[in-house]
Amino acid sequence: MRPTRRQLLQGGIASTIGLAAPAIITTQAFSANLIRPDTGFATPADWRNQYEARWGRVGIQTKADIEFVIHAKDGVYDDAEGPFAWIVHYWLRAWIKMADLTGDDKYLFMGMSFIDYMLDHTDEKRVARGEIKENYLREPLGLQGTGEGGPFWKRWEEVNVLNTGMIAHGIMRFCDGVLENRDRWPAYALTAEKYIESVKRAVDAFDPDWKDTGQSGTYYYRDSSGTNVLGNTSVSFNQAATMCAAHLYLDKWEKDASRRDKAAQLCQFWVDEYARMQADGTVHWAYRINTGDPLGDKEDAGHGTVDLDFLMLAYEYGISELEDKHIKAIAKTFKQNIWREDGSLNEFVDGSTSPGYNEHYNAGFGWFELTKYDSEILPMIFKTYHKHYRHTAKPGEIWARPMLGWANLLGKVVKS
Repeated sequence: MRPTRRQLLQGGIASTIGLAAPAIITTQAFSANLIRPDTGFATPADWRNQYEARWGRVGIQTKADIEFVIHAKDGVYDDAEGPFAWIVHYWLRAWIKMADLTGDDKYLFMGMSFIDYMLDHTDEKRVARGEIKENYLREPLGLQGTGEGGPFWKRWEEVNVLNTGMIAHGIMRFCDGVLENRDRWPAYALTAEKYIESVKRAVDAFDPDWKDTGQSGTYYYRDSSGTNVLGNTSVSFNQAATMCAAHLYLDKWEKDASRRDKAAQLCQFWVDEYARMQADGTVHWAYRINTGDPLGDKEDAGHGTVDLDFLMLAYEYGISELEDKHIKAIAKTFKQNIWREDGSLNEFVDGSTSPGYNEHYNAGFGWFELTKYDSEILPMIFKTYHKHYRHTAKPGEIWARPMLGWANLLGKVVKS
């Protein structure tokens, strides 16, 4: 088996496989050139101050603390907007990054507080407590009409790979950070392993939604009219991608060839059905391929972060279906089509955008993973965050995703 990208990078030989060698980062060089104190995010202490000014103290979180972050209504968790998937997912990644940077286990307490809450609010647990009734429109385990809830997390009446995938993926990012530092945090490794067992149940519940298509494969939608029959329409790429990212992390810590095979087949599906290599060295791909013309349904920078979180992880872990040429093309796509010289982002991978598009925080994760392979991208992302996500930004502009972006940037310039 070929070495993983992590092994190549740690060995300092990335340039031998045709990729730009990652910059050798020193605190002094990048502090002088990229970190600006006036942003309010120049140090890990700044990050913590900005967090505590908005969401409360770092450390063990009470039920009220958690429900403030997830926008619970009158103390009741509401799954309608998928806050575990679209808010907590990003916080978990930010907190484990900050724990790694600072060595402060208060960030671990935060993550564990939220994970405990989420695992206590699976459909299975909520139905058993009488908090909700089973009302599934579609789900993979045939539970409609049984009155039982599954070991996953619904959104409205629907159970899908996207919502549960994002939650499982976020928990696994946190667990991976703990287990990678088992010697540093031995007291928390058993807790992480316990979480993994719950994640496995949630992820494996979606095996009935997976289809092999020769050498490739992906998840498919179930009928939305209430029959719950698995259809012939593949899910949008980002939906399968986030679930397969969870599979890769699960395989890392508890080897299971079927999980790695799913990730490899999904990568092949992206290469065969999505990726359209361009003459200028960039790559275009669609949000989904079921609308007749895949290029007419182009991927956007936001959903692209979910795509890249998986694709870059798969590449780093040595999934051979992704080649160096694909990573080079994605990096060039960011530099040429997504990022603009003023630090803002275009909306779509082909370089087009919509009036008023302002989700520039997408540079700080997903696309951020490209900094491992192209040294020109890191200062570009710093410029974006310096311009758009300073501590003086108006309320609502600094939240989970920009805070993850700042944690990632700090991780490039700060040594614990």
